[in-house]
Amino acid sequence: MAKRESMIFYASWWDAVADLPSNIRQEVVCAAIEYGLCGTTTVELGQISKAMFGLIKPQVDANNVKYENGCKGGVYGGLGGRPKKPQENPEKTPNITPKKPLNNPEKTPNENENENVNENEKESERKRAHALTREEEIFYQFLEWCKVYAVDSLRFTEALTLQGFIWLYTKYGAEKMKQCASDLHNKGAYKTNKNALNCWKRWIAKL
Repeated sequence: MAKRESMIFYASWWDAVADLPSNIRQEVVCAAIEYGLCGTTTVELGQISKAMFGLIKPQVDANNVKYENGCKGGVYGGLGGRPKKPQENPEKTPNITPKKPLNNPEKTPNENENENVNENEKESERKRAHALTREEEIFYQFLEWCKVYAVDSLRFTEALTLQGFIWLYTKYGAEKMKQCASDLHNKGAYKTNKNALNCWKRWIAKL
């Protein structure tokens, strides 16, 4: 695929990564932009970044397909539409009777197209949700809980990975995980600790 001059970056994508640690947010955004412009990405993605990018990638693919189809334009010269008809010369056709206007359809083609796109997006999201393992579902639910109640527990430079979370969750359970997240948030542990998993191990063992 030739490099494109532009791409669409949706506000919902930014909302999804805005509260993540800066290194993860940077990985996801850079991967999305590079993939949208070049059709591939060279960014090395961690577990969380890879999962977030997996939610963005299908929409980028769909947008690129629309763009390529629009550029082809079929037999009408590659501009994506039929050429305009030449204007009638009013001196040669003075007695043209105006055509009776057609009844307006209840839905325009664009509305139907948008409905189809939305349904496809919803179906893709359902399929992606079904593809998650049980551990991944619990992990993402925990991240959502932290964003609401203990967001500073996610601000470590080296973020908590899926494997690290599974180890902690298996050993200590959900309630202690939430209690530890609250303590890390309230005391700003990320300010003096770099690696999330090492910090979590020390703090949760004291509970």
